[in-house]
Amino acid sequence: MIGERRARYAGYSTRELFVEGRGPCVVFAHGYGDSADTWRGVLAELAARGCAALAVDLPGFGHADPRRPGAQLPQLDAFLAELIAARKETGVLAVGNSLGGAVVLRAAQRADLAIRAVMPINAAGLGFAVPVRLAMYRNGWLAQAPFCVPLPRRLLAVGMQRALARLLYGDRRLADPLVVQRFGASITDARSAATVLRGGAVFSAEVRNCLEPDRLRCPIVIVHGGRDRLVPLAGSRWLHAAVAHSELRVLPRSGHCPQLDDPVAVAELVLGLAGRGQANGAQDAGVG
Repeated sequence: MIGERRARYAGYSTRELFVEGRGPCVVFAHGYGDSADTWRGVLAELAARGCAALAVDLPGFGHADPRRPGAQLPQLDAFLAELIAARKETGVLAVGNSLGGAVVLRAAQRADLAIRAVMPINAAGLGFAVPVRLAMYRNGWLAQAPFCVPLPRRLLAVGMQRALARLLYGDRRLADPLVVQRFGASITDARSAATVLRGGAVFSAEVRNCLEPDRLRCPIVIVHGGRDRLVPLAGSRWLHAAVAHSELRVLPRSGHCPQLDDPVAVAELVLGLAGRGQANGAQDAGVG
């Protein structure tokens, strides 16, 4: 059973989805425009296997407090750092998708946080596909154009839902309509589209070259959807080459959000990560 509760980190009130279990807690961070709900399928799989885990709404998304003015990425860094620090007794396995992938990688660079292992999934900050770069150009003015055309709102909504399904999933025909609707709920006209795209442009600029691979000391499993249309596989391959102790796993049928395409496969990878994390924890404690 997936529980839900309110929590507060770094001054932000937020919502957590959690499952009880044993071992280090698996902490899930979502991507831009997403929420903790994206991990429900994976959480259900981990609950069935007795693994402790939680997914959290990052500041500015889902049911969390809005972010503050100024640089955005450091606010997510501080939020996640406090969440992880609160679990220093058991340690954490940090898993993140897209923007969340960049945030967990940045957290893993810190020696003061009890991260046993880290799993970035289609992490932002490792490069974007050409269409994404064009969409974010000059705060996304080009991508706003379709919402300025005087077409019926219903027609625009259908077009956006199809586009989102293609961007999020490996096969848009298998997209969950409720998930797609959740992603597109905040975009209803040119003004709301502009707000979302400006925010995306800010984050896309801040995550560029935001990592220092030589500081990643804990076990790392890099996961990438083979059909990702937003973040090229080349970025994950670069990170794998830069971190000698890393492992790269490609899910050939998944898109930008493998947790939606195949939550069972992602849960299996997390369980494998847990094994590596436990071994790392034993080494840190001087065992074995």
